[in-house]
Amino acid sequence: MKSYKVRWTDETGHRTSVTAYDEPSAEQRAEALRAEGHDDAEVYAVHPLTTEPLKAS
Repeated sequence: MKSYKVRWTDETGHRTSVTAYDEPSAEQRAEALRAEGHDDAEVYAVHPLTTEPLKAS
């Protein structure tokens, strides 16, 4: 199973969600951030055990 995180930028710099989400929940969080004005919010897949970004194969 894949896990996902959300990253965005705010006035303090780059931010990343602490929580690892399932894909639909991550998309909902990203949409909520975009609605708050964080247009660069993006969802990315992470390794479920380490939460490091998955590398493209």
